[in-house]
Amino acid sequence: MDDLVYLTEADVRGLLQMPALRARLRDAFALFSSGQADVPPRIAARAPLGVLAAMPGYLAGVGLVVKAVTVFAGNHGTDVPSHQGLIVVCDEH
Repeated sequence: MDDLVYLTEADVRGLLQMPALRARLRDAFALFSSGQADVPPRIAARAPLGVLAAMPGYLAGVGLVVKAVTVFAGNHGTDVPSHQGLIVVCDEH
């Protein structure tokens, strides 16, 4: 098994090239619109002070993906982010 790759926000910002990102997003939305991507409705778990949302998806040639995001509105204006997220990409092999 290969080592797990963990990228921070700074890593991702340093690797992104906006023109290439726009092109890939355009391709992804086209695949979604044509029904080639399996993107079921998001699910959420609610807590008294916040929510955890999970957004799964699958695209042939890419793999299974899940984006998990927590939202704690009470954190606005504090040193703690109101939104925290993690994206996990699992290849098909």
